[in-house]
Amino acid sequence: DSGYLQEVLLGGDPSGMVYVVPSSGLHVLAANPRHLSDPYELLTSAMAAEQIERLAREYDHLVIDSPPALAFPDALVWAKLADAVVLISFAGQTTASDLKEARERFARGRARVLGAVLSNVPIDQSLYRYAYTYRARGMSPAGRTQKSKKLLLASQKPDNDDVS
Repeated sequence: DSGYLQEVLLGGDPSGMVYVVPSSGLHVLAANPRHLSDPYELLTSAMAAEQIERLAREYDHLVIDSPPALAFPDALVWAKLADAVVLISFAGQTTASDLKEARERFARGRARVLGAVLSNVPIDQSLYRYAYTYRARGMSPAGRTQKSKKLLLASQKPDNDDVS
């Protein structure tokens, strides 16, 4: 059993519902498949806020993964319970205007936005790519230079400023 976020938000003791990921130091409290009649009502309840504060006292950091901010109101409610928000966009799907609108919604809700992360970027489209080279002991400087030049990847600038 990997834990049930809804049960904790309703006042349940999280200690028996948190899944500890071996050798990682991560503790995960997953949402359960139980469908509540009104999840929005649960998130806006005083009990949910109290439970989030309780968890914040027990852990160094809480990371809450919410549904997309433009599609569901849940992200805005979670933002009110959290100290800050990091916007996650998906390469090839999220547009610059969508990202701007999400940021504006959080600002209107008085949420502190720390920044944005662009996920799912193919390596050949990233701004900076790095290659690490290793050399055998005793390799001559000339051989090392030739090998390094061969494996270096040049950075490429995107054609436009679009987030998608």
